[in-house]
Amino acid sequence: MTSMTVTDQNVPFLPEDDTYHRLSDDPYETETTWWSLNVPERGIGSWLHVAYLPNQGTVIWRVFVWDPRGADPGRLAYYKNSGPLPMAGNADLRDIVFPAGGFSVETLTPTMDYHVGYADPEGNFSIEFEHRSVHAPQRFIPGEPPALYSPHFDQLGHITGELVLDGEKIAIDCHSVRDRTWGPRGGHHDSSRKKSMSPGRIRCASPAVRPGVKWSGSADGGGSSTSSGTPTTGPVS
Repeated sequence: MTSMTVTDQNVPFLPEDDTYHRLSDDPYETETTWWSLNVPERGIGSWLHVAYLPNQGTVIWRVFVWDPRGADPGRLAYYKNSGPLPMAGNADLRDIVFPAGGFSVETLTPTMDYHVGYADPEGNFSIEFEHRSVHAPQRFIPGEPPALYSPHFDQLGHITGELVLDGEKIAIDCHSVRDRTWGPRGGHHDSSRKKSMSPGRIRCASPAVRPGVKWSGSADGGGSSTSSGTPTTGPVS
């Protein structure tokens, strides 16, 4: 696995970096995997994100899809947030299905190519795609944005697959980015060094009404939201 102390951007990531790491006893150590894609001709974008806290034995997964209706929580075309769930200690990110109906990740070519799939039959929604990377993972060293204090990489890929949104089958064929971050956080996400982040809060000038989303007013007429007691935002890197 890749050490937390790597300070040379040219040091490559290794096949074992495709799975989970254990680098400290920090209870807030967090390891993420994030996938993004888009359907430009339809104005559709999607993120799939997981934050795993190995020393707490919990995981949170999220699936977001937005379209021309909007990108705030009240207008998302599709949104699912698992909330904290128990996670097996022997989880292997190279071939995994996240608990409680979460999405799956399968490594096809180490450090380069992956298959991702998710289905929500009740929501008349599914997404399945392959991410074929066009370059090796690009390392960001500790202290460098966006992760600041953890190993982090970005990786552009050619993404092909299918999105089913409200029962409509929509082809996916785009280029977009995946990323990974792991290491100790030193505290809850509320203490993030990314001061522009306001965990669990999203400002919106004209809140929409959507089941499960509660809005609270602000002095400037905007609002912020939480969903079913669970923050709608969280660690994204």
